[in-house]
Amino acid sequence: MKVVPVNFGSDDQFEGTANALVQDYREDTDKKIKFYKSISCCLTTVISLSIVLSILFITAIWVSTFSASLITLADSNRRNEFNKLETYLRQTIKEIESYGQTVNGVLSKELDFKNLNKTENLVFSLFKSQYINTNGMVYLIWVADKDGNMVGFFNPFGSRPVNAVMILQYASITGQKLYYYYCYNFFTKGYCDRSSVPNQITATSGSQIRLYKLAIPSLGKTIWSPSYYDASTPGILHINMLTAFNTTYINDGKDNAVFAYDFAALSMRNYLNESTLHLPGVVAFVLETSTGKNVASNENIITTFVNGSSNVAYKYSTNLQSTNDFVYSYFDQKLTNLKCNFQYSLTYGNRYVNVMRICTENGMDWVLTLSVEQWYYIGNIVIAIIAAVVASIVIIITGIFVGIYFSSRIVAPFRELIYLFTLVSNMELENISIPKSFFSEVELIMYMFKEMVSRMKLYRSFIPGFLLTQLEEKLLKEKDTEVAVPIENKHPEEKGALYATDSSHSLSNPTSSLRRSRLSSSFKFNGGASFLSKFELGLENKDVTVVCLKLNSFESWLETADNKEIISTTSLIFQTVQQLAKPAKGQVGNIENGFIFISFNAAIKAENHEIKGCNIARNLIDKLKQLNEGNTINPLPFTMYCAIVTDAVACGNLGTHEVKTFTINGSIQKKIQRMLKKNSEYGISITISEKLQNVITDKYSSRRIENIKFCNNKGQFEDLFVFELGESLHVDMDEWMYEMEKKESKNKWNDYNAGYQLYLDGNYQEALKKFEEYLQRDPYDKICTKMIELCNK
Repeated sequence: MKVVPVNFGSDDQFEGTANALVQDYREDTDKKIKFYKSISCCLTTVISLSIVLSILFITAIWVSTFSASLITLADSNRRNEFNKLETYLRQTIKEIESYGQTVNGVLSKELDFKNLNKTENLVFSLFKSQYINTNGMVYLIWVADKDGNMVGFFNPFGSRPVNAVMILQYASITGQKLYYYYCYNFFTKGYCDRSSVPNQITATSGSQIRLYKLAIPSLGKTIWSPSYYDASTPGILHINMLTAFNTTYINDGKDNAVFAYDFAALSMRNYLNESTLHLPGVVAFVLETSTGKNVASNENIITTFVNGSSNVAYKYSTNLQSTNDFVYSYFDQKLTNLKCNFQYSLTYGNRYVNVMRICTENGMDWVLTLSVEQWYYIGNIVIAIIAAVVASIVIIITGIFVGIYFSSRIVAPFRELIYLFTLVSNMELENISIPKSFFSEVELIMYMFKEMVSRMKLYRSFIPGFLLTQLEEKLLKEKDTEVAVPIENKHPEEKGALYATDSSHSLSNPTSSLRRSRLSSSFKFNGGASFLSKFELGLENKDVTVVCLKLNSFESWLETADNKEIISTTSLIFQTVQQLAKPAKGQVGNIENGFIFISFNAAIKAENHEIKGCNIARNLIDKLKQLNEGNTINPLPFTMYCAIVTDAVACGNLGTHEVKTFTINGSIQKKIQRMLKKNSEYGISITISEKLQNVITDKYSSRRIENIKFCNNKGQFEDLFVFELGESLHVDMDEWMYEMEKKESKNKWNDYNAGYQLYLDGNYQEALKKFEEYLQRDPYDKICTKMIELCNK
């Protein structure tokens, strides 16, 4: 059988007891209610099913309605991406052809190979203007006549050069020689800034003669020549726009010449790459229909020459190679099977492929291909469905919790009524609280219940006492594991505390005894009697550590200082004390007459409370010293003394059931007063008792001051050995390296302590030597001076 001490007193305690009883009844009642048959379960199920069915219905509608529209929109976006590439290619071709027609008219009037300087400057201005306007798209511009004379300019880097160097070509195509001159300061000069001696002389590849012969039959027209590779410029595919014209300076306009515009398609490759970066796994390329050569691609392609200088082999990426193979296989290995200017929308594997053969009147014939992963377009639909499913799940879960919450709120008043009826059935009519409800029907029921309880209280007053006693005994028999007994029948040492109780009140009030019986069972749910005993009257014997701070200037402040200054200074001091004591579980008292008490292990259990007290005291003295010396906001200077005592005391609540005060009772206050006098007499910051010094001897340096005789609470005289607390003995790495002086200060009392021990042993001469050695280092030490006087006596 488990014995639980219980104590009751005022009406406030009865109200807490009633709450504990209600908790006990609620748990008993909850066990009897079957959830699957409860109103709460039915309401939650109905709300959840309504939400689930609504979501399924709405999801089915929007998926069937918008999926087709999303697919159509995806197809439209794909076509727009392709059309953007197609428009760029057609516009590029058109601009080059228009430029050729314009140059045709200019050259037919101005070209004169008899005046090479004029011809050179004319071709230079044409190349420079086109190079700047097209952002470096042009690769080579040249003009040649039937006699094999040729003048041209080209960019040797295939794009806008950093050093702005262009190359001038002079050639005698019939003589198979090319003369190269480097043009410096291309962007700042209006002519070719070159030397008179060729920088390089090479043989021609014969491509200029071939292009010249190709253009002459189409006099006055613009045509496109088949592309070709040249071994002298590996990796560059030459695409030439040609226009033949009659010149007025050659045989009075009867002879002709050819203008060639060669661009290496680098700008097209850059555009394909930049315009498709946002498409994952995209492949975009342009093929020449007649030759199958790769004109441009959004990827870097490696070309190698095979079987002579005119044939090359391409090394494609996996996606580009598979797309290229698919296009060829779909059109029976012949690109000419594609219809001109017709867009094909194809699908293979997990990719969409759009293909178009771009044909112009001037002979340009290219095949544009764009291949994109299907996920890019249908992924939005899949993501939308997944997001909808996740959102639906979240809504369903939220709905279930909402259903549980509202069903609980609806059922809560009825459960509360059940609990209250349970209290009434056990004749627990005191302090019954009637909860409020949003529902008018429930409010009416609660009102009638309250009226019923009021009448039952009146009826109970007429019930004889012996009947209530019998009812109590019946309930006590049901509790076979726990029995509440009067506290005065229990030995104090079983609890380590002395609890006071009003036995007459307990024995003369059967209802109170009944409450104790019911409450004893509820302790297993709320922590037992130990929790309630914290708020009861009683004392407990234990060791506590008390730190007392004395503000020496407080009394003089009251006479000389302004009240606002006193409040401001004490607020700063008290704030510092609270900040340091709270983390260490120190209980801080009030500031009274300049004294501040901090107790450890009194109201709250604190491990290593002796060390915590010393740590707090040491830190407080240092912090308050900094506050006094360095805080310009503080208007009042002050000094602090501190005494720390560890002693056995009786602590707990004293007073009445209505008014209680937590007290620490023993000789500890007297010890603190005597120790503070020694602080003031010798001018030392912190004093500690012998019991505390025995605990912290390996944590802090200390020295013995003297022995004090005082009368304890029992009227007996006892010795109080007082010690001064020094620095912490813990030395970290930083102190070893940078604070050797501070380390020495921690050991400064070694000579003093050795001398004091010799003094206690009666060896006064040796003790005197030690004290004198110490006094040489600290000549103003009052304690050492007194010990020297004692040794001399």
